[in-house]
Amino acid sequence: MSYIINILKTYWMSILVIMILVLANPFVLNCFLPMPPFTLLYPVMFVVFFFISQSGKGGLPREYKYITFIVALFFVFKFIYHDDASYITRIFFLLLVAVILNCLIRKKQALRFIKANDFFLTVQAVLGGIAFILFFVGALQPLIEFRLPDLRPSYFFGLTCSNAIVGNVMRPAGLFDEPGALAFWGVYCLLINKLVFDNKKRLRNQRKIKGTPDDSPELEVVNGILHRNCNIWTTILHKRQ
Repeated sequence: MSYIINILKTYWMSILVIMILVLANPFVLNCFLPMPPFTLLYPVMFVVFFFISQSGKGGLPREYKYITFIVALFFVFKFIYHDDASYITRIFFLLLVAVILNCLIRKKQALRFIKANDFFLTVQAVLGGIAFILFFVGALQPLIEFRLPDLRPSYFFGLTCSNAIVGNVMRPAGLFDEPGALAFWGVYCLLINKLVFDNKKRLRNQRKIKGTPDDSPELEVVNGILHRNCNIWTTILHKRQ
């Protein structure tokens, strides 16, 4: 019991962020379980994370703020041009993501969130594999049938969800709306692991060489990822020229 309490104390913010994620698309829990209205929940979460992030050190790197500002301006242009209010909603979600990331970094929870997200996706993949085998041999049947937002039928099997069934073959989708979404998030998770933890190891080695203290490197890691991506795109553009 004490082990569980320690896990909750360590990863409470990561768990809260994951709970926020699973309430909306591409997750499907809101399709067959009662959920609080988004119009109430997400503004409350924005205010909560904003005030939590007021304490702590560091924050979002300058490059990320510039990118967010440019994308927000693009959405404003699209809103004016198309007269489509959905672009205002996209700006809000853009700001919500920025506030959550800023909070994770300032509270030194960014690396813990990555680990928690790894575990969350790994559990979905393992349970999906078990469900695939059980369904293939005829030992598992859907518990709930529901409709996705685009009205396609989908099924909840207890261990996983899926909307792709042919005969006795079922493609597991975890808690996502389709198998491709689970695969995409899995690849993205692997990419973030490669970028973040490689940067963390390199920073640690540099600190050992310089004899500097090994503080929590969330901000340096994020900056390292952004600079590495910029270098990659610069190399690609030079090669094309």
